[in-house]
Order: sequence, then C-alpha cells, then structure tokens
Amino acid sequence: SHSIKILYALSNSLPADVWVKAFKRRANEITITGGALEFNYVSDFMKKLSENTYFGNVQPKFQKNERTSGGVQFVSFELSVRSNQKRGR
Repeated sequence: SHSIKILYALSNSLPADVWVKAFKRRANEITITGGALEFNYVSDFMKKLSENTYFGNVQPKFQKNERTSGGVQFVSFELSVRSNQKRGR
C-alpha cells in the first residue's frame, strides 16, 4: 500500500541520531514530530526527506532545545512535509 511505501521512504531518510515520535497524514500533507541529538541532525533529516521522490517541500514548524528528566539535552522538532504521491498509486 501507499502508506507502507511512505513509511519505508521515511525510515530510509532517518539519520542515526534522529527519532520520530509521531507521523500524521492528511491528504498530501504529512506532519512529523520527533527528536534529535543536535540541530544539524534535524537539518540532515530535512535534506534527506526533500531529496526523496516520495516527499516534496519540507518546512520546519518548530525546533527547540529540551532536556530529559535525566538532564540529557536534545532537540525536539515538528516538520510539515508535502507528499508527492497521489493516493492509490
């Protein structure tokens, strides 16, 4: 199915130190929320997504520094991604 292909493309675009917490799709708009060890890993993720044929325009909704309860610093982010593929292909 198309959703499986999108999830596969998403996992192939994911750098080692970036994780996805939520993935929402509405029509051709995908919202990805997650975390990364550093800001440049989020940039790498955005670049890889935009280079993937399944995804089009990638826009950051937010990126911010946070800390875990154990004091580890990380970056939380939310991205808005356009899907290039139509449903049913």
